[in-house]
Amino acid sequence: MIDRIERDGAAAAHKHMAFLRAGGSRPIMDVLKEMGVDLNSPEPFARALSVIDRLLEEMDALAVKAASKKG
Repeated sequence: MIDRIERDGAAAAHKHMAFLRAGGSRPIMDVLKEMGVDLNSPEPFARALSVIDRLLEEMDALAVKAASKKG
C-alpha cells in the first residue's frame, strides 16, 4: 500500500484510511479488493517485495555512509 500512497498521493492515502476504518467489520479480502488489491494474484506480493528491496537498499546505503564517517 505504501507504494500506492507514494505514487498516487492523497487518493491512495484516502483509500488506505478507509481500509483502516473498516477494521474487522468486514472480510479483509473484500476491503482489499475495494482498494484494488487482489491477494489472489501474485502482483501485490511482488510489489511488496519490491518496496522491501528498495528500503533495504536505502538502509545499506545509509550504513555505508555512516561507516565512512566513522573513519
